[in-house]
Amino acid sequence: LMASLSVSFVITSCIIGMVISKIGRRLVLYSGIFIGVGSMVGFGFMIWINNTVLFIILSFTLRLLTGVASAMICVAAYAMVSIKYPENVQSKIALLEAANGAGLFIGPIFGGLVYQYTHFCVPFFAFSGLFMVCVPFMMKSLGPELDRDDNTHNDAPKVGYFKLLKNKRVLFAGINQFWNMIVFCSGQPIFGPRLQDKYYFSAFAVGAMFAVPCIAYIIGGPVLLPLITKKFEPRTTKIVGFFILAICCFIIGPSKILGFPDTSIAMMSIGLVILGLGAAFTIIPIIPEMLDAVEGQFLDSRSEVSDKFSGIFNMAGGFGQIC
Repeated sequence: LMASLSVSFVITSCIIGMVISKIGRRLVLYSGIFIGVGSMVGFGFMIWINNTVLFIILSFTLRLLTGVASAMICVAAYAMVSIKYPENVQSKIALLEAANGAGLFIGPIFGGLVYQYTHFCVPFFAFSGLFMVCVPFMMKSLGPELDRDDNTHNDAPKVGYFKLLKNKRVLFAGINQFWNMIVFCSGQPIFGPRLQDKYYFSAFAVGAMFAVPCIAYIIGGPVLLPLITKKFEPRTTKIVGFFILAICCFIIGPSKILGFPDTSIAMMSIGLVILGLGAAFTIIPIIPEMLDAVEGQFLDSRSEVSDKFSGIFNMAGGFGQIC
């Protein structure tokens, strides 16, 4: 059930990356939001479904729709940032990722807290309402220039995924994102149940623990990363980030091989902080690295290249979540 979201996320990211310039990036974004709201409302109503077979079918359907919505929102968002701020992509993506981290921080805490003290359906309805409140502000802020399609004004050849992935730096950046998501997501189905079974954490406390790396991610992205990238290339930053992620895996365990205390919540918390910092160092430079890898090429298809890189970035992340 959980992997079904990632499967639909990957497929939708691939398709949207190819057609978003024709459909319109803003329309894709708004459509993704409305589909996401619909799926969340649907999950809220699941509490009144008593038939087991129907419950399972609807659960998979809504989960697939959530993946579709997430892909539409993510591909559109990253593409628009790359198009609107071509000279300052990394810092803007850092802010975008900070917002993403804030959502990952607030979501588990808010959802766990509301669920613990109210009812199953309340978190879904509450988040749906918050989503809809944001739409008018986005419609006012996002201008029609974000929907431009460079190829409608010239005879430039189409830029496909495979053509871009022939560039080794682009391919490595995609693989980088794949491994990022494996490390970032692999601990959730293991770590969460362990906190509940061994340490008797409540749903709210588990959500709070998962919020720890998100806080570090928010700090590491827009605050620390710009300072580091002034002296080091994105590739160097990503390599350092991978070493940080490797270290955090031993600490979160905690590793018996290294003699870390098995029952130390403090040790686990430190590992989660390091996880957030490492993720910031490896994820945020990916799209800027892709754009830098093809600098001077595809000059007549810049918006299409941004769309494709956004698709590759999100597809790679989705594959990592599946694995």
